Amino acid sequence: MLDAETGIKTEIFNYSRDLLAIFMEKLTNMATPQCEHCKIRKKYDDNPKSFIGKFWRWHIGFCPGWKGYMKSLDDNAKRELLTKYKLSSN
Repeated sequence: MLDAETGIKTEIFNYSRDLLAIFMEKLTNMATPQCEHCKIRKKYDDNPKSFIGKFWRWHIGFCPGWKGYMKSLDDNAKRELLTKYKLSSN
């Protein structure tokens, strides 16, 4: 059906609007790192030598979410993670 004012099909407009809403929700969730509850991190904790564990360890070296997560922690929690995962404090 065409919109009387714009001549745009309303189904296409509604679909595009819904896709944009989903995208924005995903983007918002990405802005809040979920590192504390990360399933891949749990795999590393369970078995650091597993493929997925090694992948997680490699990934945190450049992940902006991990960096943001580390910045959000207090000094004691940050120090614990640095020790636990043998990370440098850069």
